[in-house]
Amino acid sequence: MSSASQSRVFISYRHAESAEVVSINVAHHEWVRRLVTDLRTRGITAVWDLDIQSIVSAYCSIDPNELPLCREISRIFPLLCDAFIPIITPSYLERIGVLEGEQVDSMPYGVVFEEWQGACVGMLQGFVALIPLVRGGRAHQLNLSQLVPFFVLDRHLIDMRSESTAAYNNGLEKLVQHILDVDISRNRFSQIELDVIVDAYVQWCRSKFKNRRATPVDVWPFHTGAANEFLGDFGVVTRASRTPADLNVRLRHWTSELRALHSKSKEPLKYSDLTEFTSLAFRGVDQDEGWRHFDVVAEFAAKMLDSDKLEGDVMERAKALTNTGFALREIAVRRRSIDGLERAVVFIKSALHIVPCEVNPELWLTAELNLADAIRAKAEIQPDKNSLRESESHYERVVQIARKFADERREALAMTAISDIRVLLAQ
Repeated sequence: MSSASQSRVFISYRHAESAEVVSINVAHHEWVRRLVTDLRTRGITAVWDLDIQSIVSAYCSIDPNELPLCREISRIFPLLCDAFIPIITPSYLERIGVLEGEQVDSMPYGVVFEEWQGACVGMLQGFVALIPLVRGGRAHQLNLSQLVPFFVLDRHLIDMRSESTAAYNNGLEKLVQHILDVDISRNRFSQIELDVIVDAYVQWCRSKFKNRRATPVDVWPFHTGAANEFLGDFGVVTRASRTPADLNVRLRHWTSELRALHSKSKEPLKYSDLTEFTSLAFRGVDQDEGWRHFDVVAEFAAKMLDSDKLEGDVMERAKALTNTGFALREIAVRRRSIDGLERAVVFIKSALHIVPCEVNPELWLTAELNLADAIRAKAEIQPDKNSLRESESHYERVVQIARKFADERREALAMTAISDIRVLLAQ
């Protein structure tokens, strides 16, 4: 049995409980906030996503919630806690592979998945306890035995679906008791200072990955396996440490070594890095989320292309210009910015200037289609038939070259656009 003042737990929950009703998501978040506060009042160190964001904010200039870095660190933090407390709802289970009580092979990606995967490592090795808390769902949706071996025994399952104050207080006391029953001596990492581990991870990334050495954290794309690689190196470095104090001292020393190693590196960025950054940032956009990160990445790419301090051949430069132009166009359309679209056009035309369609027809068609879309977007924001005719001519070129190289997809896209434009011109 532990004392509450020594226990550290990780609270994992799904942000978007409803895709349609924002008030449901707000209420759920506030309920989780209340739980975190109540646990802390009882002397338990309750860690949740806002703690990660607070620490990461020291390394970035935008909302940490939009940073892929937070997702990577979310896989690490559950391993630094004595217990993992998932707030179980049908939407939470969906993120870890259970839909309507049945295990599924594929699932929508989310931070919950990273937290769950990190916790699974600790649970399988026996140093992280699982204390599931049920907040919503009907019996058939909560077939937790699908998540073997962790939910085979439900003696730790705490039902807090009721909205009554008495039921909440009763569930809270049960939760606290289960936390007190956890043997904290099993996890030697639960006394590591959280800001120390984040600093170690950032410096490790800079020394490990060439495309992170010369780029701000705001720009880093999500790296699926980075956290797992880090945990492997972290385990080796801390193997000889026996006390919490030793662990933190050793981590700080390792971080200093990594920082020194990074400071000596003069590895330049490549055009292909910018292509990757912009592509991955766009994939991370989901409705109203991810736009600020996408914007920062696009601006960084534009700045680097203007500086001409990148490595790579002409085709790689053309790809980077095309992707950056596409990113600037998407952001400008969202903002309804004519200036932004004109800026996007400059980058796309620069790409077309250096890539003949005979040499790389696929890249040329991508750039030409992007150019046509950007010019058409200008005409839609600020009605102008001359711009519509200009975009029509670019779509016609796409059709011509797409037919020549049997690119049916781009031909169909251009034909549809031409048809729509001619309707507008006839009005």
